[in-house]
Amino acid sequence: MFKDLAVYGIVPNKTCITKGLSLDKIPSYLQKDYIRGLFDGDGGISFTGNISEISCDFTSYFYETVQEFQNFIDMNIGKTQHNKIIKSNNKSRCSWRGHQ
Repeated sequence: MFKDLAVYGIVPNKTCITKGLSLDKIPSYLQKDYIRGLFDGDGGISFTGNISEISCDFTSYFYETVQEFQNFIDMNIGKTQHNKIIKSNNKSRCSWRGHQ
């Protein structure tokens, strides 16, 4: 099973060794599920201010991974201008904010 997943760039400790999402290796019909799994592990949703203001973010060790994640999400929601990716010591983060 591990060898089967490695074909798609999904390897043990991928957080610290894989720069990028390898979406080109994943069949298009599985890409949204893969992104959802990444968000489940390294993303978050919070309510800011009152309940109608929502913030979503995704954090990863590599800037390239966050950039690819952001591009995928923005493309799928029809957003043409990307938000700034915030870099700190050992992680990068992208985020989206809006109203319900």
